[in-house]
Amino acid sequence: MNDKENQKTNNEEITPEEDSTDKKKMTRRQFIKNALRIGIYTSVVGLGLYSFLYEPGHITMERLELPVHNLPPYWEGKKIVLVSDIHRSEVVSTDFLSKAFQKINAEKPDVIFLTGDYVTGSREYIDSLKSLLLKLKTKTGDGGKIAVLGNHDYWTDADYIKKRLTQGGFQILVNEKKDIGPTGAKLRILGADDLWCGVKDIKRLLGMVNPDRDAVILLSHNPDIFLDKEFGKIPVTVLAGHTHGGQVNLPIIGAPIVPAKFVRGFYKKGESLMYVNRGLGLIAPPIRFNCPPEITVFKLVKE
Repeated sequence: MNDKENQKTNNEEITPEEDSTDKKKMTRRQFIKNALRIGIYTSVVGLGLYSFLYEPGHITMERLELPVHNLPPYWEGKKIVLVSDIHRSEVVSTDFLSKAFQKINAEKPDVIFLTGDYVTGSREYIDSLKSLLLKLKTKTGDGGKIAVLGNHDYWTDADYIKKRLTQGGFQILVNEKKDIGPTGAKLRILGADDLWCGVKDIKRLLGMVNPDRDAVILLSHNPDIFLDKEFGKIPVTVLAGHTHGGQVNLPIIGAPIVPAKFVRGFYKKGESLMYVNRGLGLIAPPIRFNCPPEITVFKLVKE
């Protein structure tokens, strides 16, 4: 090669495809893109696994004071446990429930309330649940184990479920009342039928209350009972479930799907107060996010 050809070769313009420095820049950009993809994928998978495998099995014991109007001194400081939406099924195992019920017994409650939806899909699930319910103990004895029915109980087999609940030591109230405690210090428990599937008889139920004398707790599966115009007029404390707290509680927007107007926690309406439990079990899709299963442990206080 002569000097002119050599000079020409050395002076030839290098194309972008041949620029190794630019190749490195492209590689770094691609690396960043891939890292972002991996990060997003990992986050989605991680949240999915957390919501499916971790949170549904980790129970939160919510410890709260529960104000009750006209509460007799005998009941002040007494402990009430509220459990809702057990949903025994193929995704809510007896092992999980057994551990949950051990936590309840460890509290040594005076009273245990259940507010509906005991099984999902098949009435056969109540058979295994019955033996677990028998193990629940209260200081009041079986007289302190009270339950109401939910929509899933009606969709499955309400009569069969009522029978098994009774065999499990629970009294089921269907638009009925039950007084518990010693003479002169009674706590009146009202049990409402399911709002969707049962007989709505709220006016008659609240007619069983003397607002000047009675200390009243009303059990209802569906919290939308609180929308009834009768609430707010008299001092009554309502305990409910049904919503599972939404099961998924997203930042900023909250729970995307809730089958009621009231989601979780306390609500006040006139002279009436309500607490909505997030539920112990779950339904499809079997996930919970930022909304763990709940056992509520109340300390009764006078309002």
